[in-house]
Amino acid sequence: MTARAEILTIMEDIIRHMDSEVTIRPDSIALGVYSQISYKDEQIDPLLEYASLEHLKQLARSALAGKFNPATDTSSPATEDMFDGVLQKRYPVKHTPKEQPVYKLRSSMTPEELRWNAEQLEKSGQARLKHARALLAEAERLERSVSA
Repeated sequence: MTARAEILTIMEDIIRHMDSEVTIRPDSIALGVYSQISYKDEQIDPLLEYASLEHLKQLARSALAGKFNPATDTSSPATEDMFDGVLQKRYPVKHTPKEQPVYKLRSSMTPEELRWNAEQLEKSGQARLKHARALLAEAERLERSVSA
């Protein structure tokens, strides 16, 4: 098993252990992983410790995004939720760019939190559509220049 795979396995175990909590913070997951893989009695260079924790937080955000991504979320056929396979179990709550995102159970979210997420998804979708249209325009421009 690669080091990355081992870290992600530890991370998934921590996420699974925290699954019943209303909110999950990536930095909590990162600290949990770090405490399991670091040497307790050894003095670690503060810069290396900082870099390690920042990388673990990024991996935790990616793991949470993947775990709570509708494209990877598997729904139970026994569930009668009409949005199975579309809605995620957790969504991030509003935060400033300097704050760590917190993923909250959808069933515990307020209407305002749900609306904020919908707005973020719409902004993201609009930005991706704008990008796709720009790429198509570039392709058309190249085709015209080749045929001219």
